[in-house]
Amino acid sequence: MKKIGSRIYYDVVSGEVLVNTGDRIVFDDYVTPSIESDFSSFSKLSERNPESVGVLELLYVAYKEEFKLQNGYRVSVSTKTLEFSYPDLSEPEAPPVFGKPLTEQIANLELQNTELMLAVAELASVSETDKMETQLAIAELASIITGGVA
Repeated sequence: MKKIGSRIYYDVVSGEVLVNTGDRIVFDDYVTPSIESDFSSFSKLSERNPESVGVLELLYVAYKEEFKLQNGYRVSVSTKTLEFSYPDLSEPEAPPVFGKPLTEQIANLELQNTELMLAVAELASVSETDKMETQLAIAELASIITGGVA
């Protein structure tokens, strides 16, 4: 058995998804259809000029969680990557807002969080050093003022 990822065909001007072939698990002797044969197999593709259609070929189960949670998706025509919209539970009737996949957003937030924690730790270290230097300076001043007598 072999696993085949989805092909997502989209309008190259708007990014609207026309056809998602879906993931498949097939026998080893299965011949993956060509893009040309997909154009003859899917009516939404056969009605169009092939130059007006782009295609993304995804790995098997790519964006699995995003597809479960989304209420819409499209292709960014500038980056040729998928963008997802997710339901806004506080405003169910709100129009979709498309953005990066959640897994990518989470990875970016985790990286930013790590960078911020390192910066805070560095500031705390600098602050502690400054505090000790200030205390030593005060002790030295006190010693000078009192003439070296403690």
